[in-house]
Amino acid sequence: YTGDVPVLVADVQSTEEQKGQLTTTLGFAGLIFLLSGGILIASILRKREKKNQFVEDKIHFTRDQSIQPPPRPKDLVDLTQEE
Repeated sequence: YTGDVPVLVADVQSTEEQKGQLTTTLGFAGLIFLLSGGILIASILRKREKKNQFVEDKIHFTRDQSIQPPPRPKDLVDLTQEE
């Protein structure tokens, strides 16, 4: 058993303040990390969505172009002749 060890009040307060500052700093760093990760994921998803929309529009445009028949030649248009 050791005797009472005197502790200065100034030392105790500075240690508690440092722990509080460390907790605040770690919390802030974690918040920044989560926000930057969320922004990164959102940008990746948005880019993927734009790419998919572009491909879908291109497919619809190509399909619409291929469905239409070619125009009838002018020399076949003779309204006086019966078919």
